[in-house]
Amino acid sequence: MKNASKAVLKLLKHKSSSLYVPNKNREDAKQKHFSMAHGFAKGFTLIELLVVVLIIGILSAVALPQYNRAVDRSRASELYIVANDMRKAMEIYYLANGDAGNIALQDLEVGYNLTNCHPVGSSNVCYINGYLWIEQSGTNWTIRRSNPYFGIGGVRDHLDFCSSDNQRGENVCKMLTGKSSPDETSGSMKVYNF
Repeated sequence: MKNASKAVLKLLKHKSSSLYVPNKNREDAKQKHFSMAHGFAKGFTLIELLVVVLIIGILSAVALPQYNRAVDRSRASELYIVANDMRKAMEIYYLANGDAGNIALQDLEVGYNLTNCHPVGSSNVCYINGYLWIEQSGTNWTIRRSNPYFGIGGVRDHLDFCSSDNQRGENVCKMLTGKSSPDETSGSMKVYNF
């Protein structure tokens, strides 16, 4: 019996035997078994990826409206500053010349580079940049902005109204005038008076 068990142990330890597995190969076999049983040994599970996508979605849902409001506030401030500059330029011109009836936008010292000035009907239109333009007819003037479309208008040297034909522009007009509802509505155009 002793000889038989020695013979079996010898057979098991013999490297050419298919039953013999050295320690190093055992470790590799365990790792290979773990990898195949549990998917990838390294990486993320589907649940982990879904949780990350969900968190990013929630953060963007919260951040995007705040970003749009901040952009609208900056656009409103820009337009309001240009409108105040226009109002001051009209006031200076009126005080210097006594009459603003035949004024041209190029005669005003607005402080902006007015480009592409041309008549449109009874109005004079000049562009300040690609998205901001001034319409002027006599003492009435309007500064308009695209994306979102809204405008601020005035008569002679005071601000008169803010108008828009879309929701984002309306929000800007509400912000500028402090009113929650329009004073006038003409089709899709809503007008908020200062």
